Amino acid sequence: MQPEPLVSIIIPTRNRKGLLYDAVRSAVAQTHSNLQVVVQDNNSTDGSPEHITGAIHDSRLEYSRSPRDLSMTDNWNQAFQQAHGDYFVRLDDDNVLGPDFIECALREIEKNNYDFFIYSPLIVNLGNQISTLFAPDSAVHTLTPRQEAYLEYFNLIDSNYVLYKTATVMKVFPDRSIYKTTLPDRHMNYRLMNDLPHIRAGISAEVKGLTRFDYRPPLPADYHLTYVDYDRIEIEEILKLPDCTNNFHMHRIATLAFFLAHDPEPRIKDFFDRKIINPAFYRTVMKLGHLYMGREAFTWKEWGIYNRLVLEIIADFLAHPAAKLEKRSLAVNMAALIHHACRGNIRSFLNILARRARQPRAANKALGDKLVHILLAGENVTPRSQYAEYGSLAKLLDAIDRL
Repeated sequence: MQPEPLVSIIIPTRNRKGLLYDAVRSAVAQTHSNLQVVVQDNNSTDGSPEHITGAIHDSRLEYSRSPRDLSMTDNWNQAFQQAHGDYFVRLDDDNVLGPDFIECALREIEKNNYDFFIYSPLIVNLGNQISTLFAPDSAVHTLTPRQEAYLEYFNLIDSNYVLYKTATVMKVFPDRSIYKTTLPDRHMNYRLMNDLPHIRAGISAEVKGLTRFDYRPPLPADYHLTYVDYDRIEIEEILKLPDCTNNFHMHRIATLAFFLAHDPEPRIKDFFDRKIINPAFYRTVMKLGHLYMGREAFTWKEWGIYNRLVLEIIADFLAHPAAKLEKRSLAVNMAALIHHACRGNIRSFLNILARRARQPRAANKALGDKLVHILLAGENVTPRSQYAEYGSLAKLLDAIDRL
């Protein structure tokens, strides 16, 4: 009888010992038993090492703490350097895996000769909102490079729930530095699908994990809307930032631009340029991200910055009327911007007149904790109150093929 393949679960972390505990518990609770669980601690000062190693006694757990602060990407690479598995998955310290995630992903990989396999998570957002990316469905789909790149670009794949063949990844990254840019998992997937002509990737909308966005308020309490000249900022400057929490749209487009500029034969460049986003709109996406991040103004100065961004975006649209942005036409993009700007200005005037201050939304920790316990017990974690943000995965994949 063939031995079970070794699977490495790498968990980069920093100062989140309570959340990390649940992530590690979900790793060691996998029904697939031949595991290496690597926790790579980015110089935590909250007692994470003592808390985890004192609470979880499992010979498969390896805890390593950096003696100095690393960038997010360096810490992720440090974690992968220690992985010895035939397969691996990277798990954020605030997310959890379903008990049979690895068992089921391995079965699909072996059955269909996939190089990596993707599942979907249940997502807990601020304000008690529970959702999935797609309507939960156990059907398995084989992705084309275009489909995978589309899902990657629009943030419809979460690499916390992707099991990779290590040997496949090493073909593209023989130095084992697999993570680059401020969205390193997305860059890695772009490279895999682009550089390996015969790579096979599978996906299912079946829920096999939990993403806890309820612990991540989108803005710090001291946030103020400031102006950034996105027409002058360099891509390399963005990619040197310590993480991607500030203006996610900016990091998303910077990662795509870096990939397309540095890969010798990008097979999907024409698809992106003609069908998804013209390069002329890269900076426009950054401005939109800044606008969406701020949402509204609370002072007259912020109001001026907010509307300066709106006018710059309109000017960008009119300068390239025939080009695609986020696969949409000029008319659709203009209508969406005007709708957003009208709502933002109404809220802004009410805020300024009432002298309101920006209040970060409170996190509902109890709901996330409750769902973690349900998931780790092996029970169905998709409550009836959840909704699918993008409907049917099968229909979306068909729509991508028709672009």
